[in-house]
Amino acid sequence: MALALAGCASSVPTTDAPSSIPPSPTALATWARTAGGTWATVAMGHLDHPLDTFWQLLHRPLGAVAWTDEVEPTATATNGGLVLATSPPDDVAVGILPSYDLTFTPIVSTANSGHSWSAGLFDHEMVPAPNAFAIGPGGRALAIAARGRHGDEVFTSMVDLSSWKPLVTASVLDSAPHAAACSPRGISAVGFVRGTVVIGAACARPGRAGLFTDHAEDLAFVGPHLSPPLSHDLVAVLGLDPVRTGLVALLGLSGHHQTELIASWTADGTSWQDSLPLHVAHGQRLVSYGPTAGGGIFALLAGRKGDQQLDTVGEPAGTWHPLPAPPPDTATIAYPTGGGANALAVHGTVLTVWQLLPASDRPASDRWSEIQVLHVPIQFGSSNP
Repeated sequence: MALALAGCASSVPTTDAPSSIPPSPTALATWARTAGGTWATVAMGHLDHPLDTFWQLLHRPLGAVAWTDEVEPTATATNGGLVLATSPPDDVAVGILPSYDLTFTPIVSTANSGHSWSAGLFDHEMVPAPNAFAIGPGGRALAIAARGRHGDEVFTSMVDLSSWKPLVTASVLDSAPHAAACSPRGISAVGFVRGTVVIGAACARPGRAGLFTDHAEDLAFVGPHLSPPLSHDLVAVLGLDPVRTGLVALLGLSGHHQTELIASWTADGTSWQDSLPLHVAHGQRLVSYGPTAGGGIFALLAGRKGDQQLDTVGEPAGTWHPLPAPPPDTATIAYPTGGGANALAVHGTVLTVWQLLPASDRPASDRWSEIQVLHVPIQFGSSNP
């Protein structure tokens, strides 16, 4: 996803608003942790050729020191992307995004760290966004379907991952109380906090974050109002990730001459507290984002020449802190239990894992250390129609 100021034009009249909305994310490499281990998704192969780009599900079991791609349900490669969803203590579900002319999304899930798997089916095209799929208490699930010219729609599953019913459409969001302050355009993320459904969207009006709750079918707009000088920026909710204190949202802001990222935390879905902004330089794109081990969030950015930048923020009103620049070709960052930060770098069919120890455990001169090289067998040409 490029955090650019092009595309998604807005016609909302305002004297200070920019002429575009930050774009919603596309399939990105990401990670999640459960009681039984750590999971990650990365794209491998020839990344400049869609038919030879294959998404891999990786697993590092609790207590292990190495990652593995030997995850049985996703052994068959997919070009469309993988979307992770987790719920405590050990529930993991993976949406296998459709490619070619497929119009449905297979789902695989496990509740015991991958020792056994169940199959499900989302009978729609899941939106290719990192947080388009979520699992909540009691196994309830949410998924965003791409509905073409009719806008996106959120579906919910109460019983299993094959029985879905409509929950919210983009037009319904627009009719929620106080939603006129946002004028939502598209649905980009879903999540749960204390059993309450949280929905993220882009706003066509400046200064408000497109955050909605749906508690007991009572839909409400809860997005915070950004303070000056950011109150004239357009805001898109790029992601919603569960953390130990509740939920953290990643917001993308587009102004006349700048693009910025803000993290926003909630413990109940109603009250949100923001970080200070992180400036995104001209030409940079967002490679990956996700929660940190301490309940914060990281943002991995890349410049036009491939140079990468990694920043984290850990608390409301906090400042983003740069970490040592990750190794070349880093696809995402993961935080295995007790293992420090892991950078998962992809070059063709080779995954290299690098480790950065917590700041309290590493010398000031220390940088990323290579800890694993994994060769992933990929059959190029197998996806040709």
